[in-house]
Amino acid sequence: MASKNEIIEERLSTLASRTGLPEKEIRNIFEQIRDKYPSGGLSLKQLLELFYSSDDEEPLNVEMLEDDYYRRLFYAIDHHHSGKIDIYEYIMIAGLLEADDSQALMKSIFQFCDSNHDDLVTYADVKKALCIFFLKPVDNDIETTEKNESDPFEGETMAVIHKVFDGKPHVSEAEFIHLWIGNSELKEIAKMINDKMVITLSTVTGKFIE
Repeated sequence: MASKNEIIEERLSTLASRTGLPEKEIRNIFEQIRDKYPSGGLSLKQLLELFYSSDDEEPLNVEMLEDDYYRRLFYAIDHHHSGKIDIYEYIMIAGLLEADDSQALMKSIFQFCDSNHDDLVTYADVKKALCIFFLKPVDNDIETTEKNESDPFEGETMAVIHKVFDGKPHVSEAEFIHLWIGNSELKEIAKMINDKMVITLSTVTGKFIE
């Protein structure tokens, strides 16, 4: 029987089949994380330290926004709300996002928005989460922002999100996923979110295996 510090072959096979990552690469990542974090997982504090240590340049004047982003990303990965990301959980989410797994992405976006961890999100939750994700001031007046075509809030994105809520005070995870995948504009935003998450997690993974 494998100890908690040894990779379980059955879970290794599951990770490989779900993420498409080679078993050798999964073993390497697992062993590197295990060696640095022998308890078998990362706390929020440890993950924040990794995120900040991955910066090659001096941080911009958005430290608080970045901190909110990284904290929410932690909870987006910690689907079980255990307060710690275990190694399997980290590799699974990172691998699924890299493989453009839409279900894993939408679940992660929902968790990113659900800051109260009550399995429900409101329009205000989504708006605040997107501001944090794209490092925009949360109290920013979207209507008066200078036009920027690359800005995810341009066009009528927030209006679309408001519309798909259709007057509901909140939506569940299943409703949230249904609303997002049924709207082409929101699917584009989801792709942008996926790309940024992949870059962030890939950078941190690189810290494990460098």
